[in-house]
Amino acid sequence: MKAFFGGQIKQDCRGDLAVVVRTHRAHEPRYSVSVNPVLSPAFVYHTGRGDLYYPMERVYVGVSESAGRLVVEAVDGKQADGVNLKGIDELVVSPEFVDRFPQMPEMIVLRASGNSYAVVQE
Repeated sequence: MKAFFGGQIKQDCRGDLAVVVRTHRAHEPRYSVSVNPVLSPAFVYHTGRGDLYYPMERVYVGVSESAGRLVVEAVDGKQADGVNLKGIDELVVSPEFVDRFPQMPEMIVLRASGNSYAVVQE
């Protein structure tokens, strides 16, 4: 999960809303997006107890309604493996923060080579 907030949000995308991108784990995992005022009961639920059932992938705090709509249109209801979350980050996050903490690969394939290992695939 990555979170971006305040000064990390592009100036033209700033506002008083929070966008939470969650994964619905089903046969084919899909993303669900909620846009709510910061500290509203829905925001508190999605970032608290709701995370136990539908894990958060992204949280953008301090975004405008139009920026929230961009994220909803790009992500909501789409299959998880068909969405480029970095591309979504680039819609609302200032460029210097998008790659600040690169996401770890889910899987790395290693091949034994003598007494060490070599990365075959990330």
